[in-house]
Amino acid sequence: IDEASNINHPIITFTPTYLHSAEDDGDNEIRLLGIDFKDRVSTLEVGRKYNYCVFAVDNKYMVNSTRYDGRLARRSEKNCLVHTVEWESSVVVMVTLKKDSGSEPVENVTVSWELLSPDGSEELLSGTSTTTKNGDIGPIKLIVSSSILDSKKIKLFGKIKLPFKVSFSKSSQSITHTFLCEDETIICPDDGMVFYLSHLNHRTLVHAVDATTLLLEGNVYSGKKDPETGLVHSTGCPLSNVQVCLMRKVTYGEDILQNCIETDSNGYYKLFALIGTYVYPKVQYSGHNFEPLNLKTKSRHDDRVFTYGSTGIYASPTNRKDGVLSQHDFFDTTTSKLSVEVAGGACNINLGKANVKITLENCDEDIYHQ
Repeated sequence: IDEASNINHPIITFTPTYLHSAEDDGDNEIRLLGIDFKDRVSTLEVGRKYNYCVFAVDNKYMVNSTRYDGRLARRSEKNCLVHTVEWESSVVVMVTLKKDSGSEPVENVTVSWELLSPDGSEELLSGTSTTTKNGDIGPIKLIVSSSILDSKKIKLFGKIKLPFKVSFSKSSQSITHTFLCEDETIICPDDGMVFYLSHLNHRTLVHAVDATTLLLEGNVYSGKKDPETGLVHSTGCPLSNVQVCLMRKVTYGEDILQNCIETDSNGYYKLFALIGTYVYPKVQYSGHNFEPLNLKTKSRHDDRVFTYGSTGIYASPTNRKDGVLSQHDFFDTTTSKLSVEVAGGACNINLGKANVKITLENCDEDIYHQ
């Protein structure tokens, strides 16, 4: 019975677990079915009413239990049910890190969703869940009942698609996470990303990517050679316009360069590491060598040399809070010999012993002079 057009459609009648040929029962379709039968429900249109009738059939005669007089019958009375086809679908929501971070699952992401009317003006279903340790939610079963449609005075007919709006949020150690949609091509909107779901499509996957970045920072300083020990120490004088690159550790092959910046006038640099990656800073300036700085001794930091070369620094909100991503300072260990002669006149006459003061450009003399 088609409510939209008041057209009567043939009643589809099924009989279970029998294999003989179909019979005709007036205007109704009778199917004699095998045990492997599955109703092709995808051919039934949303919003229509279908009358299902079932009765038992036997190749041989059986006792007619409705008469109690020993008469035989080949089939029982019909048992019928009117069914209105409701729109239904299901969806699985998955949140992972970016491909650069190994696409690892992200748990404890709050996922809010709404199933909307065809024009997006009415909410039909909604819910909020948190991703598991596998980074997923679902499958979320979506069934739009007749009562929901009646309460909102909405009609659904045919093979219609419905908007499914979903939003993602997470905060870790006061850091608000950023999520990408559409195969990592756009930032998922705060008010929700819209996907379209088909009736009876139970294979829909909504995938979002956690693309949160964490600040990795430090300073680059000039060095000074100790005349007694021959070791080079940091002066604390900043070096500007020095290139610092963010390197990502990989299991196999060479480490991957992510991006580079130059230090400012204070020698300060800041890089943004993708959450879940192992990274380290690499300082580069033509003709110069740099060493990681131990803030206590102002000299080479052997532990960090090892860390940079082997494991890298894990970019996580906890490490950011604990200061693991801060104060990755370097100093220039490059030295060169400077010869100064003080003479006078055309004959280059030695004027005797002179005092020469050496300072660094843009550096406070109280910090460095020689």
